Amino acid sequence: MKQNKVKSYLLYAIGEIILVVIGILIALQVNNWNEKRKQDQRFMFGLRELYGEIKSTAYYESALKDKLTFQLIRIDSVLNKSEEIPLRRLPAMIQLFDQYGLDVKDNTWKAEYLEFVPGDDKRNQMARALRSIAFGWNDIEDRIKAINMNNVMVFHLREYNVPIQIYYAGTGYEEFIKKGSENEYTPQQLSQVRTLVKAPSFIADLMTIKSIKENILNYTSTVGFSAESFLNYVEQYDPKTDYSLPKMEIIGTGLPNGQWASGLEMKRVNPENENIWEIDQELVDGVIKFRADDEWLLDWGKGESDPKSLVFKGGDIPVKKGNYHIQIDIEKNTMEFTPLKN
Repeated sequence: MKQNKVKSYLLYAIGEIILVVIGILIALQVNNWNEKRKQDQRFMFGLRELYGEIKSTAYYESALKDKLTFQLIRIDSVLNKSEEIPLRRLPAMIQLFDQYGLDVKDNTWKAEYLEFVPGDDKRNQMARALRSIAFGWNDIEDRIKAINMNNVMVFHLREYNVPIQIYYAGTGYEEFIKKGSENEYTPQQLSQVRTLVKAPSFIADLMTIKSIKENILNYTSTVGFSAESFLNYVEQYDPKTDYSLPKMEIIGTGLPNGQWASGLEMKRVNPENENIWEIDQELVDGVIKFRADDEWLLDWGKGESDPKSLVFKGGDIPVKKGNYHIQIDIEKNTMEFTPLKN
């Protein structure tokens, strides 16, 4: 009798232990599932937040190429044909060579959501690629600082007592040079400019800057290609999210009562195509740009080497008073202003 009771107790105890172990295993599984769900949510949040930055990088290829081409042509002119350049244009042109056209943003807080997860090779590969593209411009800027080439042209101008002017982000390169040429330089200052462009130290630094800009131009083409390919990969990875541009607006002082805080929404020519937008709009004498968000992350203006082209992060577009049918194509980098009959 006692043996039967002991046996029953043992079976009961073993059963209880098994139930407890199963409960613990289930709890651990639920906890692991919850942690994975949280990690997935954090990753998807970071992915969506950084998508705009990566899209910006993809658009940047044509914009940066436009700016660098404008500068490289003028660097060659200063190095080889400086005597053919009007003296009054030279100071601002030289100062402009300090600009690299890089739009560096702090993506650290967004990248923190792209955690590496053991065993998830597909996601880790995407996180690694995202980080490299998102921080690519930061790396270039750090390298420029490391070789101490920031504001080196301003240093040379000051060394020769040539006045400089403040360059504001978003200012068109040609506008900057034109404004600089209107400064009241003294004959002695203009003579110093002519001496400066023949100085060996200036020539050496300018040739270094030329080499850096040529390398950035090559790098941009590579990054632009990988960014575009990566965008397609992200859209396949997260098909439930609509990554297309939600809107496009025209903005600026060229609109009646226009300013830079808010603009007027345009419409897609084809609902399925996020690249072509249009609007019938009255304009006044002023300048405009086009942007796809409210934070100036994605915006377009006129090109530097070709002012009739539309480029990402381009300069202000001068407009004249009148009624126009306006159409832009951000893929082909074109803009059209067709006058409307009254």
